[in-house]
Amino acid sequence: KPQTEDVLDSMFGYPLRVCVNVNHDYVVSDFANRSITVIDSSGRTRFSFKSSKDFPIRNRHSVCCDTKGNIYIFSKGKPNVCILEPNGNVKDMFSCSDLYNETVFAAVFDTDGYLWLACLDGFIRIFELT
Repeated sequence: KPQTEDVLDSMFGYPLRVCVNVNHDYVVSDFANRSITVIDSSGRTRFSFKSSKDFPIRNRHSVCCDTKGNIYIFSKGKPNVCILEPNGNVKDMFSCSDLYNETVFAAVFDTDGYLWLACLDGFIRIFELT
């Protein structure tokens, strides 16, 4: 059920990116709180992943989900990629050298499994995950 504006206002600081995974969870990227919050289809918070020493989420970051429900977070710095399992556990965290000095504004997987990243430098980078 939709929540009231007051509840949503207290939940997020500055939500900017949203995607939906295969489990019909809503993944919200909150720039102000430097966090990723996952909400189920009933409007309940499943979990929240916050910026940490291990993976600092910068003000500008992006998220997307793969066909298995994993959540990919892209943030500038090192490491710059964090993959969360659908239950919120960290699956992997690493640095992609192609993104060291990049700000990823948008990210999406296509139907063939390629990862498309729109970056601040005006380029789109396409990755095939192996």
